[in-house]
Amino acid sequence: MRAVRRSLLLTYPVEEVPVPTPSKGQALVKVAGSSLNPLDRKIPVPGPVGRDFAGTVVQVAEDCPFTVGDAVWGDAQGKDIGLGGRPLGAWAEYIAIPCDIMAYRPLGITAIEAGAMPHAALAGLQALHIAGAPWSSSPTVLVLGGAGGVGHMAIQIAKNMGAGKVIVTCSEKNFDFVTSLGADQAVDYHTSDWWTVLGGGSVDVVLDAVGEFGSGNHAYDILRDGGKFVTLLPTPGVLATKSRDGVSQATSALDDTGPSFLDTLKGLVDEGELKVTIASKFTLEEVPQAIALSESGHVDGKLAIVIAP
Repeated sequence: MRAVRRSLLLTYPVEEVPVPTPSKGQALVKVAGSSLNPLDRKIPVPGPVGRDFAGTVVQVAEDCPFTVGDAVWGDAQGKDIGLGGRPLGAWAEYIAIPCDIMAYRPLGITAIEAGAMPHAALAGLQALHIAGAPWSSSPTVLVLGGAGGVGHMAIQIAKNMGAGKVIVTCSEKNFDFVTSLGADQAVDYHTSDWWTVLGGGSVDVVLDAVGEFGSGNHAYDILRDGGKFVTLLPTPGVLATKSRDGVSQATSALDDTGPSFLDTLKGLVDEGELKVTIASKFTLEEVPQAIALSESGHVDGKLAIVIAP
């Protein structure tokens, strides 16, 4: 089969490799679509690449509840290696995947769209859960990086889960885009500091999908009592160094890629409450171009990897 492997030189050639054999508790999935997440290019470890997948089960091993022909999706990262760990390799024509980290995919969208969603949507969903979602109090939620892969889906998830107002940071050119997804207000990070524009006591939740230095401290300045700052990117200087009674912070490490959260996302998609925006599509051979575009830092939505159109 054809598969992309990260080389020792950190290039991304397409290689001919054996089709994997599923072991106990696994299924063999013929992959139709995947995507490029920033994390996929930030781990300089040679070997399999790619997390997101959507496809069709073609073989099942013992102790797997799925059957041949099932349409499935998931985030193909090993359960025991964490957010920064090594993926199982979804940029390939086939992948052997543990059955307890995949689920039935939504059938009202294409396999390419489904393949572009899991990692980013799971990250947004779990971060919002840490922040208290679903809510009955109609909180004001600020999403830093609202036009990105995680951000553009977090807007929709937050609205569905009870946010009374969603504010985002993005470029002015993306104001119409984020508004179409449910954002009530957008702040152009090129021309304004969001913490100055919004001011103290203006938001209840800050979801950080950018990871800029000082974000935690700035969030503490604008959060209401009882508010929470949740970051997906706890790089040095992101978490707050100041303390404030009644305000807290957390890191969302995407530690559950199992069917429970995937089924929640499927329900949102099936109800028309969640959609993915695909900025560009690439073949396996075009992965280097996709990585270059991702590294530019100006991707709105997701970059899809099309394996079997």
